[in-house]
Amino acid sequence: MRIAACNPAWDNFSNANGGVGISATEVVGRPIFDFIPPVLVAFYQEQYAAARSKRVWVGFDYACSSPATYRQFHMALLCLEDEAIVVVNSLRADRIAPFEMHRAANPVSLYFSSDGYITMCVHCRRTQNPQLPDIWEWVPHFVSHPGDKVSHGLCPQCVVIHYPEYRDFKT
Repeated sequence: MRIAACNPAWDNFSNANGGVGISATEVVGRPIFDFIPPVLVAFYQEQYAAARSKRVWVGFDYACSSPATYRQFHMALLCLEDEAIVVVNSLRADRIAPFEMHRAANPVSLYFSSDGYITMCVHCRRTQNPQLPDIWEWVPHFVSHPGDKVSHGLCPQCVVIHYPEYRDFKT
């Protein structure tokens, strides 16, 4: 389960979006799960296992947005005869000011917990409000500058829409 290769589009997207530590030269040879937040490891393990056992394309949608642009991708997985898995990512939506994400009117300091961490949804990148834990808001500052103290979780909307099997998961 190591990354064997990345096509040039990988680096082009990373460079255009300020990706740090994810160029092809930095990821090739490393375990795929080094790049998946712990909250989604079980989900991805299930997808890879399904691709291996079914030997057909297995796919799902995910978000990878910038501070100003909402992007939805589709990931498709196919297991080859030699057990290698081909991963294909395709852009499905790319739009500015998405209806489901709004800019928080609160100061960014409001989103830090008492221990100095922020919690971001690993799927949509909204940030949890520690004073109102059921409130997750789009904070562009944290999308572009998440800092070192980021904890990943799943917001209630993403659990219902994208990961219903993890409905009992708590951040």
